[in-house]
Amino acid sequence: MAMKTINRQNILAVCALAFCFAGYAQNEKELNKTIVVEKEFVPVEVKVTKQATDIEEAPLKVEKVKLKYSDWALPASISSMMVAQSPILYKDASLEEFRKRGYASFAMGNYMNIVGSAGYRIVDNAKTTLGAWFQHNSTNGKITDDGDLEGFKDSYDKQFIVDDKFGLYFSNAFEAGKLTIDADYQFSKFNYFRYLPMGDNLLIYPNKRKQKVNNFGFNAGWANGEDSEFQYNLGIGVGYFNSDYRFWVEPLSSNNLDGMKEFGLSVNGGVSQRFAEDSYIGLDLKFDYFKHSNLMTFNNIREDGALKTVFSPIDNHSFGMLTVKPHYSKETDRMNFNVGVNVDVSFNNGTTFRIAPDVRFDYAFTKNIALALSAVGGNKINTFRNTFAENRYLNPSLELPTTYTLVDAEAAIKFGAFKGFHFVPFVGFSVTKNNMVPFLYQNIGFFAAGNTFYRGMDMKGFKAGVELGYKFGSYVELAAKYTFAPQNEEDGYVVTPDCAEHNVDAMLKVSPIKKLDIALSYNLRALRTLRKSLPMTTNVPGEIVEHLRVIQMSNISNLNASASYRINDMLSVFCQANNLLGRNYQVYNSITAQEFNILGGISVKF
Repeated sequence: MAMKTINRQNILAVCALAFCFAGYAQNEKELNKTIVVEKEFVPVEVKVTKQATDIEEAPLKVEKVKLKYSDWALPASISSMMVAQSPILYKDASLEEFRKRGYASFAMGNYMNIVGSAGYRIVDNAKTTLGAWFQHNSTNGKITDDGDLEGFKDSYDKQFIVDDKFGLYFSNAFEAGKLTIDADYQFSKFNYFRYLPMGDNLLIYPNKRKQKVNNFGFNAGWANGEDSEFQYNLGIGVGYFNSDYRFWVEPLSSNNLDGMKEFGLSVNGGVSQRFAEDSYIGLDLKFDYFKHSNLMTFNNIREDGALKTVFSPIDNHSFGMLTVKPHYSKETDRMNFNVGVNVDVSFNNGTTFRIAPDVRFDYAFTKNIALALSAVGGNKINTFRNTFAENRYLNPSLELPTTYTLVDAEAAIKFGAFKGFHFVPFVGFSVTKNNMVPFLYQNIGFFAAGNTFYRGMDMKGFKAGVELGYKFGSYVELAAKYTFAPQNEEDGYVVTPDCAEHNVDAMLKVSPIKKLDIALSYNLRALRTLRKSLPMTTNVPGEIVEHLRVIQMSNISNLNASASYRINDMLSVFCQANNLLGRNYQVYNSITAQEFNILGGISVKF
């Protein structure tokens, strides 16, 4: 029956995409149970249009401070497996790739991977843009465990994911300014494909019960003309996120299975005044409000001489944060300088008052040599909406910490481009409180993909690395980046969510003929760190101490390749192969990756 449902969903998705082509196209009861954390996988997202990891160059200019909507409310690409075309990128009609008003793309591969997207700019003129887009991602394939987790060695489980995302965007230029509106809705259905109960605990949605997620975001903004000496902008963002089910309940005793709900509201405003030919002074304001329902919290206790993890419901929790940012900037032919300060006032969300710098400086010594310095910080509200885009298997019942960065400093020197070559060494240092990292708790009572705990840790550390790049006309493009970030039990600079010490991203793209693009990309994450909590009792009655240690996860060594051929201005075909080395590894704790997989498809622009 489950298989029939799956097939039916995939058939419906295929039919919808084919249509695009045809048109050218807890009564919360207390939960006092123990649970164990496991490991997980999110399929690797690779964009067909650019088979490579984006490698940023050290900036030569300090960007002007502009209003940005709260991060949680920004449209995010669906974190699934392969994405044929980015619907957000498509909105930029100035890009040559998207001069045509419509597109449709469809691809299939092994593991029953299906990817499709479609979009159309309904109105597209000098003043007004109105468009819509749709994206589908799904998989239904068997995943082999790598044996890192006891009980899962050489085991197989079917991973099921269906993501459908819809979006609308609108902008209109008036004489007084510009209005922009974005809205998106995502429906996601997936299973927790690792399930191993321990003790008396019961997962309410094991392998055959599908978790469902609704994810909605809306943003609207207004800004006056950029040529004005006095500039202002206003914005509002609204977001809603919910999961159908909690992660656990008391066995056979609780009827309240409702999942968490997250509502967010962000109101923004900013002003900037030019008072000299090259100088500006301004003030940005932002207020964020969030409300969560059906969450849980837990504590380790000693009962009858043994450790237990006791979970307690949080029916409703709301909090807010006001951010005030005064800033000054100066721009000359060679130098760009911005100095500001982030002042955060929190309400019902930990420390009330925090302050952090926002300083950026870059200077061009010559046309090809530039220095870039920055020291930034401030509070970051970690939301389920954002975290889900990175890891759908997060535990949907536990609160996420708000991260405070005291300072994140970086220095880089850019050499180039010299005959298409550039070289950028860099160093950095950060100090954070409640830095959100994946965590494993020893005495939690079951293993399952999806039981990913995120814990806020006070961390500090440094990074060092280098970026390299070479471009020869439109024929060859090479980019590589290496970052070293040492880790220990309590410290480290977090470059990737899995806290890898060594991070390598490389890309080679060649176009031997005008219509053919071939690309290779490679990612290495070595000495990956999973922190583990070992609560222990002492001789003092009721006292529990925590011991932290680091678990080294297996390295990720991922080689991908893609090729696309433009038959004409409207029609292209493409093929993409991922994990060419066939490595069996875990992206996160218990999230096991797909081994070798290949995807082929067709794209139409009209």
